[in-house]
Amino acid sequence: MFSSFPRRRAAAVLLAAAVLSAPAVSRGQEKNTDPDPPGSPQAQARDALREGRPEEAARILKSIDFRTLTEEGQRRWRLRARDAALRTGDGKWLEEVNDYRERYAFADAYVIAIAWNYLKSADFKTARFYLKRLRAEHALNERDKRRKMSLEARLAQLEGDRKLERQEFTRLVGYASRWASETCQSCHANPKQPGKMTHLNLERWWGAERLAEIYRRDGDAAKVRDLADRELAAKPDDDFARVRLALAWKALGDEAKARETLRRLPWTEYPDRELVKPVDLIMFP
Repeated sequence: MFSSFPRRRAAAVLLAAAVLSAPAVSRGQEKNTDPDPPGSPQAQARDALREGRPEEAARILKSIDFRTLTEEGQRRWRLRARDAALRTGDGKWLEEVNDYRERYAFADAYVIAIAWNYLKSADFKTARFYLKRLRAEHALNERDKRRKMSLEARLAQLEGDRKLERQEFTRLVGYASRWASETCQSCHANPKQPGKMTHLNLERWWGAERLAEIYRRDGDAAKVRDLADRELAAKPDDDFARVRLALAWKALGDEAKARETLRRLPWTEYPDRELVKPVDLIMFP
């Protein structure tokens, strides 16, 4: 199976996975900061792994007090310790090294990258196969959860499954409607404007635009509008209901009402608002 995998496609998958799984730059830091100083234990372990001396790398890494490392230093230590444990056949240490919440982060990112590339290759069956191989959604980190939802929504659209497409885009827009939550803001906060909520251009976001088009296509935008209106009457701070109300107005052709509704959300981006640009937010897929 793998021997026949085209080299160029394999390289593309690996590159995509590396990009997807790359850690965010620490707040207030530039890229490539916090390096391993020459001669430091981390640097020695890195060089030992590169030169085919995993036993030496394992000995050095085990001597490091993990608790004294920075968050970025701990991340690099784990990556090297996993390689050293694997290459020395130390199963017990490999389990210990992986005893943390994000243990599957790289594996999840690689699976998502593979599914993404199969989707771009128009091999929808294989893309869905890999998406189903991912762990339960609640077990994924927020980034991978969002990317899985995005791929599933696009996949349903491309497969022409209207019912599933509507379901997946509704889930995706519901997820984006949580933008004001601590979960979203903690990842996307702008260090140059501390304490301020970042903005999202929801009006031009592809997920919201597509859901509005689905309402228009299915001919039930008025029904969606009335339901969202009732939900807001019962719970005025329901951002998801407000977003659906705005998209229903958009589907009905009333752009002014749609914009007026979205503007009630303080985190939506508009030219007359002071923009607090989110960090670590890229277009995907």
